[in-house]
Amino acid sequence: MTGPVAPVSDPWTLAVHDRERDGETDFAPFGTAVVISPRRALTCAHVVLGDGRVREPIWVSFPKVTSLWRVRRRVSRVEYDRDDPRIADVAVLHFAEDLPVAAEPVRLRSPEPHALVGLRWWAFGFPVSSRLHGNEAQGRVGARLAHGWVRLDTDSPYPVEEGFSGGGLWVAEYSAVVGIVGQARVTGSRGGDAQALTIAQADLFLPAEKLRVLVDWQAIDAGPVAMASWGWKLDTDRETGRHWSPRGRGVTTDADRGYRFRGRSAALRTIVTWLDRPVPDRRVLVVTGSPGVGKSAVLGRIVTTADAGLRDLLPGDGRAVRVHRLDRLRRTRERQDRAGGRDGDRHGGVGGPAW
Repeated sequence: MTGPVAPVSDPWTLAVHDRERDGETDFAPFGTAVVISPRRALTCAHVVLGDGRVREPIWVSFPKVTSLWRVRRRVSRVEYDRDDPRIADVAVLHFAEDLPVAAEPVRLRSPEPHALVGLRWWAFGFPVSSRLHGNEAQGRVGARLAHGWVRLDTDSPYPVEEGFSGGGLWVAEYSAVVGIVGQARVTGSRGGDAQALTIAQADLFLPAEKLRVLVDWQAIDAGPVAMASWGWKLDTDRETGRHWSPRGRGVTTDADRGYRFRGRSAALRTIVTWLDRPVPDRRVLVVTGSPGVGKSAVLGRIVTTADAGLRDLLPGDGRAVRVHRLDRLRRTRERQDRAGGRDGDRHGGVGGPAW
């Protein structure tokens, strides 16, 4: 991949502390964490454990949000695998109240470890050599290891050190954090390399946390074969003649000729804006109204204008408001077909049908 390896910004990066104020010790975090939801953050178990028990107290700060440089929040609860925290070296920090809005949750993705091998990675932490302001490192994923871990080969001027633990493993191909840095190699000829636990495996280690629910999964991530199986087309939908086509044209049955659908531009734009929103917000859009006002006609219009073939048959003013995400999905499938599907396993960015 060409282009930047690091994210544009990482307000989701947290520093982990054992006190509300550092006082004479200055800014002295002992680890890193990643905001994954308004009241949760992800880190390594060994960051928050001491002598087999959870440290008390644990606080986090927001060093990548300049306006929050004096703010800290206390952790109310820590969830981790108590049976084998060395292999399942992951912990979820819970907070009693929402974290500041500016510390927005990171985008998560959960590719399997083998899919990451060969890709460029980036991470940020608070190593001893730069504890006050932190530092970044980057390199390439060198190998798939056991138990859902991957090896991080570092090639940046500054290596991974102790203090990176719990930091997000960012991979630009996914535009997301796909793991957390867990172990730094501090000696030997490969000192500065590291290991990271994938989000896919972290979800298995802590099933009660339902990390997979937070993952920004998209249909294209399943690959070209699944995409071809799921590819929706109006002309193969059994409900086209009975429902979608007549409703979208504003007529009673498909035998009726003409296009009688008029108006409803404001409602159509509202629905299209919701379907095409760049970042899904996990909220639903309810289309409601009294009987006969045209709810089915509006939704039928949305569905039929998402089909390129039928849309071309509409009068000129009938093509103005339409869903664009399916257009992008169709073009992506065509590119994958031409390329033999090589892009489907690693590249995201196009959502599937929203209905």
